[in-house]
Amino acid sequence: MVVLRDFVAGEEESLFEVFYSSIHMICSQHYTAEQISAWAPIDLDRALWWRKISAIQPFVVLKENKIVGYSDVQKSGLIDHFFVHGEYQGQGIGNLLMSEALRRGASVGALHSEVSHTAQPFFQRYGFKPVKNQTVIIRGVALNNCVMERS
Repeated sequence: MVVLRDFVAGEEESLFEVFYSSIHMICSQHYTAEQISAWAPIDLDRALWWRKISAIQPFVVLKENKIVGYSDVQKSGLIDHFFVHGEYQGQGIGNLLMSEALRRGASVGALHSEVSHTAQPFFQRYGFKPVKNQTVIIRGVALNNCVMERS
């Protein structure tokens, strides 16, 4: 059974597991080991992580009572995080998350996100268009991504 609901305080570590597995298992096809380690270090400061998750107030997808994906939509239209657990790719979790993001973002107008090269084709299937490629520095390491928008 699959359930979509809002994040509940205390689930931060489960979201970190989704984040970490998604980047380490899936994004390695487009990013180097150094970039992956900078983006999602195993020893990421958990207090920093908890503040981030609390700030973005994500929604989550559970499968058999396990969080397998999460995303958010900010009042500005920013989708800050969009991750599906590495072991649950291709099972419709991303589609469910994106449908919910589009529903929540309908009142905002345009949505935008800084999208990894790995996720760019997925976002394009939902009508997001590339605006610009950019390089961001995370923990001293350069990573390329694409700013995408959907009107």
